[in-house]
Amino acid sequence: MPAGLPVTGAASNGAVDLVTDTAQDVRAKTSNGAVTLVVPGGQGNRYRVSADTDNGHKTLGVPDDPAGEHRLDLVTTNGSSTLKKA
Repeated sequence: MPAGLPVTGAASNGAVDLVTDTAQDVRAKTSNGAVTLVVPGGQGNRYRVSADTDNGHKTLGVPDDPAGEHRLDLVTTNGSSTLKKA
């Protein structure tokens, strides 16, 4: 997949674990399981962050920047959402 294109990872029953090498839009979604996303850090990489869970905790190691170039969307119903920089 060419660098920079949007990435989507989805499951119904199971975890979604994604690691990106370049800053890009990412949507990770599951109904029953954890969502983990690792993105590149760095000064130029700013992200709009959205993380939703009904029954779990959120660990967000990347700040939400409303002016960020890329969108990170983590969604789970039953499980934790973890977002961190590489």
